[in-house]
Amino acid sequence: MQFESVRGWLVPVLWMASAVAACLFVLALNGKPLFYLDIWLYVEQGTTALQLAGIIDKVPAAELAGAAAGPTDGGDATVNGSRSVVYAVLTGLAVHFASLGVIVWFNMVVVLASVWLTMRVARRLWWPKASPAVLVAVPVLAACLGSLP
Repeated sequence: MQFESVRGWLVPVLWMASAVAACLFVLALNGKPLFYLDIWLYVEQGTTALQLAGIIDKVPAAELAGAAAGPTDGGDATVNGSRSVVYAVLTGLAVHFASLGVIVWFNMVVVLASVWLTMRVARRLWWPKASPAVLVAVPVLAACLGSLP
């Protein structure tokens, strides 16, 4: 009888833990976040946007390059509209107040939340008896199998 009560919450927790582990596999494999080359342009644009909004003080380009270890162009205090300003501001906040590794965790939460919202609707329409944790974990695990580390 006790085993059934433990199994009732343990199985969904294990499914979600496997999804989280799959999302963070590349981070664990590399020991540090893996980003595309243009992340530093997002950091620069985010820092510029935060400076223009008065949220952070002006950061010299040399200091930003030293902290982020990425290229900067010295900037002209403008924000490029070809990049997501929201994501740029998040990367700017992460670099200024924490570390860029926070973005990996943020991205994982966004992916899991978006899959959960989608699977919530799918469950209501097609699989009312299916476990929400399984419906979230299986597509995430399948997506992680096809991604390159």
